Amino acid sequence: MAAEIDAHTADDEWPGQVAGFLRATIQSRALIARASSDRERTEAHAYVGLVASAAGRRDEAREHLRWVTTQGDHDMIEYRWSVAELARLEAAAARP
Repeated sequence: MAAEIDAHTADDEWPGQVAGFLRATIQSRALIARASSDRERTEAHAYVGLVASAAGRRDEAREHLRWVTTQGDHDMIEYRWSVAELARLEAAAARP
């Protein structure tokens, strides 16, 4: 995904910032700080949460995914991804 973004976007544009996070050249806090609109904050928290979940950092993932589900832009695909991943994490946590 980052390579595709890189091919069409400058590093200083918002999609380039997201690509930098996905390449691990921008830290999660920096990505969130650089978000300048609700849509960008939705994307930032969603990607940070999804990456944290994939890395097994469940508490961090839930924190960011909850932000998306409570404060994010509900019209974005990242919102739906966040809802689904949060439900998956919470179901896994409820299992004995």
